[in-house]
Amino acid sequence: MSWRETARPIIARVLQATRGQTDREIHKALRVAFPFGERSHHPYKIWLEEIKLQREARGSANLDRPRRARQSSVRQLLLREERPVSPLDDFVPRPLAPLPGARSLFD
Repeated sequence: MSWRETARPIIARVLQATRGQTDREIHKALRVAFPFGERSHHPYKIWLEEIKLQREARGSANLDRPRRARQSSVRQLLLREERPVSPLDDFVPRPLAPLPGARSLFD
């Protein structure tokens, strides 16, 4: 029996049992029902593909919804304010003047 053949009826039962629930609740139920041990590698990829296929067939998910990129809170604050990203952005280095009475190392 293939990974897909094993996953198909389990996913169908979970989707039937969670009909009408939120995407978050469906996701949790599918996560708990994963039958192959660790969620990684080929079995997990097959599991996710089968979930997508069955949810598309049922029309029960907004699967193409783009995920919102997360920004750090500091970056969000900086984007809201109209000021340089760093106080050092306006810093212009100036050559150092020699100290009075100092001798050059190269003389």
